[in-house]
Amino acid sequence: MGRKSEKNEGDDVVLKKKKRKADDTEPEPLMLAVQRCPPASRLSFEWVVGNGIGMHAVRDALDAYERALPMRQERAEREARLADSAGCGKGCTSGRALVMGPLSGAQQWRIDTDAEPVTATTWNWVGYVVICDCAAVRN
Repeated sequence: MGRKSEKNEGDDVVLKKKKRKADDTEPEPLMLAVQRCPPASRLSFEWVVGNGIGMHAVRDALDAYERALPMRQERAEREARLADSAGCGKGCTSGRALVMGPLSGAQQWRIDTDAEPVTATTWNWVGYVVICDCAAVRN
């Protein structure tokens, strides 16, 4: 076993860990880019409403709600897809966007039996969540 000073110049010498980190010229770590521009999300939603009047107000309101639901769901999805193509809106380079859904809230009812004629209204929202993951901008 020889001393460090006795090693030949031609031998491969493993750099110490501290020296390797100091000499590292790699691009900035991914976590710094994520911290500078974290993913953003937004909810694109539409209200779905059904109204009924008369003796069969509840059934009519539910029928109107069920007829309106597919159209409103399609409109909310279209808005979410347009937001996906437009980018994040945070001023950074747009990366990938993920559209998740459909999502909906709890259906609500208001039935007024004291009114003449009886009225019923049901409503809810339906929507999609757009999650925008910005591309890391490197200078």
